[in-house]
Amino acid sequence: GSMPPRRALVDPATEDDRVECMANSMNVMAAAITAQTNAKTQRDLEKREREVLAAGTRVLTSFNNQNPPRFRGDGGPAAANLWLQAIEKILGAIHCPEEEMVTLATYQLLGDAEY
Repeated sequence: GSMPPRRALVDPATEDDRVECMANSMNVMAAAITAQTNAKTQRDLEKREREVLAAGTRVLTSFNNQNPPRFRGDGGPAAANLWLQAIEKILGAIHCPEEEMVTLATYQLLGDAEY
């Protein structure tokens, strides 16, 4: 009889799905932020940013302690992919809740987009 295939510790398909899912979430967030920027006053945006920061401070602190890489927006899809994987690894390490992942990813992107 044939041996059942050995299970890998990490299912690569699942990992890819998570990265892809996160990339999609970030695209949605980026689009939402762009729309907000166009539609809202700067004051509203700053208020929203403060709320995001306040909500994410605890996780953000752990996150920043890991020295996350900043995504500069250059280097094309390969660079974006590597960045996402690095972020994923950190988020996994600090056991970041799913809903805060988008906040953190957005925070990282926002930080770069503003300068």
